[in-house]
Amino acid sequence: MEALWYGHQMSYGSCQTEFDYPHQVALNNNQLATDQGEQAAREAASAAQAAGFNSGATIYYDMEEVINNSDCYAAAKNFINGWDYELANVYHYQGEVYSPTCSGHISMYATIPNVPNAIAPADNLDDPTGVYNLRCLANGIWDINQRIHQLANSGAGGYQPQTFKYGASIYTVDEDCVDAPVEGSTAYGGSCQFIGGND
Repeated sequence: MEALWYGHQMSYGSCQTEFDYPHQVALNNNQLATDQGEQAAREAASAAQAAGFNSGATIYYDMEEVINNSDCYAAAKNFINGWDYELANVYHYQGEVYSPTCSGHISMYATIPNVPNAIAPADNLDDPTGVYNLRCLANGIWDINQRIHQLANSGAGGYQPQTFKYGASIYTVDEDCVDAPVEGSTAYGGSCQFIGGND
């Protein structure tokens, strides 16, 4: 199971063009953006504890589009840095990050002080059988069982979600190729395994 936390997103118009999210990462205030990331970590840790996740569990923060400009990059990096620091050092969980490879510029998180231990890059236009050779993401970072490739989503073009039947229920899910830590599974350690995911 991929533990995913969704909350603050980049400011609409200034740093992303998708939606006007109710909670936005502070722009041009690095300390506030860091504080927001730490607050998100506290909320995620509390929910994880209530759900029975043990110390060391992985929690991926879902950070969507980040427009390519230095102020937006700084805000996103400070937020995720606060997220990673707080989860690891206060709550003893592993703070990871999910983001689109190109529109989310996920590779920028490789340069923050508290680098995520693993990433979940979303790219439905490239390799549906692995976690490497993805657009806008070098193969040499997060390269030791540290990637979950979301290979299908309902976006325009590319690989689309699959429909699965479980008992009498039918579910449409975004597929993930897993070669990174997930909870309740040993689906990493050398070869990619496919699981249903959510975004």
